[in-house]
Amino acid sequence: MENENLIENTENTVIAEKKPPAKKFHTNVFTFVLSLVVAVFLWVYVMSVDAPNSEQTFYGVKVSVNNIERLNQESGLSVVSENENIYIDVVLQGKKSVLGKLSPDDIKAYVDVSAITEAGTHSLEIKYMPFPGGATFVSASSGTVSMVADITTTVNIPISVKFENSIIPVGYSVGDIVLNTEHVTVTGARTDVEKIAEAVIILNTGTLTRSVTVKDVLPVLCDKSGDEVRSEYVSYNREYVDVYVPIYLEKEIKIKVGYQHGYFNEKNTSVILSPSKILVRGDAEKVEALGDSITVGNINEKTNSNSFVFDITKSMLGDGVTVVTGTSKVIATVSYTGIEVMDFLVESENFKVNNPHKINYSLVQDGVVIKLRCPTGKLGYVNNENVEVLLDLSNLGSTENTVSAKLVITFKGELAGVAYELSAYSVDVVIER
Repeated sequence: MENENLIENTENTVIAEKKPPAKKFHTNVFTFVLSLVVAVFLWVYVMSVDAPNSEQTFYGVKVSVNNIERLNQESGLSVVSENENIYIDVVLQGKKSVLGKLSPDDIKAYVDVSAITEAGTHSLEIKYMPFPGGATFVSASSGTVSMVADITTTVNIPISVKFENSIIPVGYSVGDIVLNTEHVTVTGARTDVEKIAEAVIILNTGTLTRSVTVKDVLPVLCDKSGDEVRSEYVSYNREYVDVYVPIYLEKEIKIKVGYQHGYFNEKNTSVILSPSKILVRGDAEKVEALGDSITVGNINEKTNSNSFVFDITKSMLGDGVTVVTGTSKVIATVSYTGIEVMDFLVESENFKVNNPHKINYSLVQDGVVIKLRCPTGKLGYVNNENVEVLLDLSNLGSTENTVSAKLVITFKGELAGVAYELSAYSVDVVIER
């Protein structure tokens, strides 16, 4: 019994001694699994937060153009293509923690134009300054930049005006067009600038019978053939221009004369004018305002002449209106019908006298011969009753002297309104105390 118990106890002891190793095994497995989970977590964390081989794209990295001044100094060339707004997209590799702190402005990309030696289009390699934080270059949206170099020139291009769909009626014409600026200043590549012949303003004005001002017109750069010159390497001062288009009218107008005293008419005189018409030119509105004729002056019927000369003055035509024919004088030749000229002696005793100041006087001569003109049928009425001579002393003083006194001739009776003296008359008067 004791042996059996011993065996049983021994077995129990053996059994009891085997259980602790099983517990330790389970503990080690748990620790291993936990460590593995932590390691994986740390790896994932490191890879997500600070992976050494992360890539990131940076959009809109500016590419600078270096050594432009050096290019100009060494070769006389300038970059005429766009050099201020060149952008690319760049992919960098590096720690994620580093890349995450960068912006496109931290990436310094550039091209160097100093190696250009001749005019033309050049493909330049894009280079980079060292990248921050040890980042490395992976790729870019472009590896080169196309740059155009040429000799830059600046010229003044004259402005010309052309008409489209404009009608200028017969007799009307376009005068010297006035612009508020005579040229545009063009700057750019010499090869392109040399193609430009003029800066053209196109006007669509319809029918032109009046001077017109067109405001804010933009000139277009054109070559000798009139085709527009388009070049991204040419710029000019895009000033809007005001255009004044004077419209002139050439028109034939009649010449007329008037009569100072109203004695001439179609029945007793014929007046021939040379020229009888003139061709004038000027601002359309002013020429039209002249009408069909102008009066160049009045004939003085009391002048003993049959020929009169008149000047065509600026005041008659208006400012800016000129005579196209070149003549500025009109000759009026008068011929008479049924009119006679005669001399009539009026003795001093038949003078009427106007002497409001009671001046003592005496006449040097006994009378005056008056040359007069009257209808032939009225010559018999020329006598002292119908021809009155007034000696006017109203303007004379009382100082002793010999002066000329005016004679006023008046026709009465049958001669009234039809007879008239030729020239002015006066007599010498001696003033006495």
